[in-house]
Amino acid sequence: MMPTHHTLRAVLLLGTSLFWSQLVWCNAKPDREKEPSPHTWFATNPIFEGRVYLEEWGDPAKPAILLVHGLGNNGAKDWRHLAPLLSTAFHVITFDLPGFGRSSKVDALYSPDNYARFVDWVAASYAKKPFILVGHSMGGVIALTYATQHPDKLKQLILINVAGVLHRAAFSKYLVNKYKSYWWSHLIPDTEQLDRQFGVGIGEIDRFDTAFNLILTNSFTRQIALGGDPAKIAGLAMVQKDFSGLLEQVTPPTTIIWGA
Repeated sequence: MMPTHHTLRAVLLLGTSLFWSQLVWCNAKPDREKEPSPHTWFATNPIFEGRVYLEEWGDPAKPAILLVHGLGNNGAKDWRHLAPLLSTAFHVITFDLPGFGRSSKVDALYSPDNYARFVDWVAASYAKKPFILVGHSMGGVIALTYATQHPDKLKQLILINVAGVLHRAAFSKYLVNKYKSYWWSHLIPDTEQLDRQFGVGIGEIDRFDTAFNLILTNSFTRQIALGGDPAKIAGLAMVQKDFSGLLEQVTPPTTIIWGA
């Protein structure tokens, strides 16, 4: 079992490195000979059926920590300053999510649920369990989704600037779905009052849901509407999913870092 102060130190490193790296590291001149370097490789993943780029830092005998990057083609490069620091205490595993960076960009549904399945494949293949899961931005959405599906596999969950979780539309949708049956029969006889209460219409939600689901779940419509672009597909799939109800389902110890 890893000492508690190591976990705390890791959290602090995560919180500071991501937000200050551009200020500190861009002017630094590190000694490249002393810097650790990752073991890198490509593997064929069964979820999206393409090649995925992976990096491994540190000793595999140490506690594992998986880092999931956010939206954008930087991929695992987002962790390039943090990973070597964490490797002194952890076995660090990073990767370019399918559709991004050096990984294959196939026509696929890049949804949080499918990405959570991908993370589970990575963890099953390379990580010592239980492991620490860290997600930044869209990666936080993926990590949150994974944590609700596989809580027994996680030692700790760390979410950094999780995109969309508390977005007003998503929260409104959550409240409407949670309480509309009661309001309908006891308090509010029509949908217009719900629209005024929460700033988003039930009918509008239903229309958008239908259109978005049609686009996302069909290869032809993904190509026509989104040009088959993985970033656009992943972004739309992320905002389409309502995460507000997931927070209360998370059981592993969780740290949320926001707004630094």
